[in-house]
Amino acid sequence: MTVTLRPAEVPDAAACALLMRAWCDETPWLPQLHTAEEDRAFVTRRISVGRVLVAVEGGGVVGFASYDPGYLAQLQVGAAHRGRGIGARLLDRVKAASPGGFELWTFQANRDALRFYLREGLTETLRTDGQDNEERLPDVRLAWAASGEGV
Repeated sequence: MTVTLRPAEVPDAAACALLMRAWCDETPWLPQLHTAEEDRAFVTRRISVGRVLVAVEGGGVVGFASYDPGYLAQLQVGAAHRGRGIGARLLDRVKAASPGGFELWTFQANRDALRFYLREGLTETLRTDGQDNEERLPDVRLAWAASGEGV
C-alpha cells in the first residue's frame, strides 16, 4: 500500500496518541508518566495549532511528526511500519518546513532513534544526565542545519 503524508486533523489525535502509547508500552526503560487521555489531549493541542503531520496508509495513521519552528517535538512510527522509510519521509517534510534548521531531544537509551537521526544528517550537540527532563533519563540534543548538513 501507498503511504501518504498530510497535515493532521483533530480526528487523527486518537490514532497518534495510540502510537505514542504503544511505543511507551514497548519501551521497558521509559517511565509511564501520562495517561492515554493526557496523550490524546497533547496531540489534539498540537494538531489545533497546525503542527502535526501524519503518515497514512490504507486510511489509518501509521506515523506522525509534531514540530514547531526550530524544534521537532516528536516523531513516531508504528512498530509494524518501521524500517520502510516512513520516518525519513516525515523527517524530510519537517526539514523542508524548517528553513532555519531545528533541534530535538531523544533519550540516550533510545539507540534506534539516535542511529536514525544521525543517519538522516543530524548532529549530536549535547548529552545530559536527564536532570532537566520530565522522565529524569539521560538524553541527547541533536540538530539539523537548513543547509542539509549537521550543525
